[in-house]
This record gives sequence, structure tokens and C-alpha cells, in this order.
Amino acid sequence: MHRFEREDVDDIKVYSPYEISIRQRFIGKPDMAYRLISAKMPEVIPILEVQFSKKMELLEDALVLRSTRTSSPAEKSCSVWHAASGLMGRTLHHEPPIVDQEGTALHLQTSLPALSEADTQELTQILRRMKGLALEAESELERQDEALDGVAAAVDRATLTIDKHNRRMKKLT
Repeated sequence: MHRFEREDVDDIKVYSPYEISIRQRFIGKPDMAYRLISAKMPEVIPILEVQFSKKMELLEDALVLRSTRTSSPAEKSCSVWHAASGLMGRTLHHEPPIVDQEGTALHLQTSLPALSEADTQELTQILRRMKGLALEAESELERQDEALDGVAAAVDRATLTIDKHNRRMKKLT
């Protein structure tokens, strides 16, 4: 298993909805590239597009995917996030406080555009969707933890059985 840090990724090529390659370049060494194939890749590609928009290259089959796909839950969450950050960016302009000679912070009063009722409702909807997605993710994580616990217990039982049989075989020889 190889783990890439975000800044280590040099480019991502999307060959099909289910296949991508990730490349890391080194000076004076060969490039390291991994080709990933997964049935869940269509859910991951939109997230990668958000994170690595400048480093992604969509090849022919992937361009067909982009033009014909329906929105997946991952894309909806990304669009929800972009909409929320866009609205928040319009309404909140955070500036660092100005400090006077005595070291106390002085706050400047700036005129911020007021939020309209429609913007408030849109933000509320976005927050509800984000909360729903977070709850879904939490329940999926719990389900996967339970499945992992079951697998771990089965592996432990199998290991004990193998050890028991190995001891029997040693006694026979």
C-alpha cells in the first residue's frame, strides 16, 4: 500500500469512470505511478477534481463520463460545499484586527451586505444537507467498524485453529 501526501501528487489521469493513475515525479529518480481500478471510482473522481483540479487530466472515456453522468452523492456534497462557501464568502469578510501602540486590538466597523431571506433559507438548506451527509457517513463508518470487527474475530478463530492443527502435526512427527 502506498500513501501519497497531497503535495506529492504531480498529476492524475482519468482513463475511464473506473480507472485512474496517480503519478509522483522525483528529481534524479524514476517517477512513481500507480494505476487504480475500482467500482467506486465514479464517487471518488469528483472529490479528486475538487482537490486536484489543476493536476487532473480527463482522457477520452472520462470526458464521455463527465457529459453523461448523473449527479452522485459525492458530487452533491461537493456542490453543497461550494454553494455554502460561496455564500459565506459573500457575507463574511474576516480581516485581522488592528493593534494600537498599547497592544489592544481595535476593531474596524465595516459595512457588510445584509443576508436576504432567500440566502438565509439557502444556507439553512445547505446546512441540513451537510448534516444529513455527516449522519450518513457516521452510520456507514459504524457499519464498516462492525464488519471489520467480525472479520477480525474470524481471523483470530482461524489463527487459533491453524495453531492447534500445527501442534497436532508436530506431535505426530
